[in-house]
Amino acid sequence: ATNRALVTTLAGRPDVISARTLIRSKQPNTHAELDRVLGFLDSALSPTPNNGVFFRADGAANWFAVTRAGGVETATDTGQALDNAWRTFEIRQTGSILVSFLIDGVVVATHQTNIPAADLMLRAGIMDSGAGTAAVNNYLDVDYARVQGDR
Repeated sequence: ATNRALVTTLAGRPDVISARTLIRSKQPNTHAELDRVLGFLDSALSPTPNNGVFFRADGAANWFAVTRAGGVETATDTGQALDNAWRTFEIRQTGSILVSFLIDGVVVATHQTNIPAADLMLRAGIMDSGAGTAAVNNYLDVDYARVQGDR
């Protein structure tokens, strides 16, 4: 069975408003069977949605910066391990041409490919990968999420 937790606070087109998103979060669990996402995704709450601009952690490894358009992905390992410290995850999108990913104010990735032009929702989620039974509580702490944009 797949366990899911979800926070949905905004729907729209981040590419149209040149969105700047900040999510302050910490991840107390580093179990290999738990997948996590923070950012803008389409209607599918999944580590591999059809469209999205988000941070992803699969299992107990590092956070990745991800852009996905039409199921095609660009992903960059941020070098930031999962840990139980509060971190600020930031996504800065400049139209449909550039997405910058920051953790605690430091640029960890920039993408110019696979930037979706689709309706997306702001999401924070954690799910069991289905590979077995997660042996820990599956939760992801989110202190706040803030979105701003330019028109």
